Amino acid sequence: PGSLLFRSTPLRELPGLITALAEGADGAIWIGTPNGLGRLRDGRLNVYSDLSGLDDSTILGVLEHQGELWLADGIGVSSIPLAQFGN
Repeated sequence: PGSLLFRSTPLRELPGLITALAEGADGAIWIGTPNGLGRLRDGRLNVYSDLSGLDDSTILGVLEHQGELWLADGIGVSSIPLAQFGN
């Protein structure tokens, strides 16, 4: 599988209210919002949405476990290999 597309943005531009937070094994902070998923790592915020390849942009829960990112969204629950998010 390829990598998901993202757009890098300042933290103040994170879309919507924060609905979920999780810390990844690499120290990244995963941020769920009604408008997408943010990954804050090394001071850089990458934002993912359904336009990036997520099943749905409404992120209600986030969990990183054994190389997978599990997302609860407006459709259901899905897992994405962390490798798809790149570095």
